[in-house]
Amino acid sequence: MPLLGERADWRRMAATLCGFLGTVVVLGFDPGGFHPAMLVAVGAAVLFAFSLIIGKKLAATERPVTIMFYFSVVTMVASAAPAALVWQTPNLDETMLLAVVGVFAAGRVYFDIRGYAAGEAGFVAPFGYFRIILVAAAGYLVFAEIPTANALIGAAMIIVSTLFIAQREARRGRAGAQM
Repeated sequence: MPLLGERADWRRMAATLCGFLGTVVVLGFDPGGFHPAMLVAVGAAVLFAFSLIIGKKLAATERPVTIMFYFSVVTMVASAAPAALVWQTPNLDETMLLAVVGVFAAGRVYFDIRGYAAGEAGFVAPFGYFRIILVAAAGYLVFAEIPTANALIGAAMIIVSTLFIAQREARRGRAGAQM
């Protein structure tokens, strides 16, 4: 929010923090079980956040498809060398799965860009936590994985915090419309 010049009251910040902590609970963070490789996930989250900030700023002047094109080019260039080190040519089935993943990923990026262009990052960001819930549901439906107690508690924290923010913003929107 500071990088975008947005403001949030303490309630929205607390709810956002609650949603983030719900994510930590879902992942089962254990301070005693820290491994340096976990910093890769933190680094990826920071880079993802910066990509969303850049996308929001670009959305004011560029079309979502243009932003997606440049994002894809930068990502391809950045990942080419590491990918070349372990490259294995996919078979036909894997190619089809990659194509499906590509279509859904492109859709997600497109709607992320549209969402961040339309609303404040502090309002839109907590909805991203719902991805964890969708992944857990897919894990259950596709792989018959039973969610752990941590997953259920964390999901509840995410849902409550996101609904709280959405409800407050809806109330704020109604109050602003009545003025």
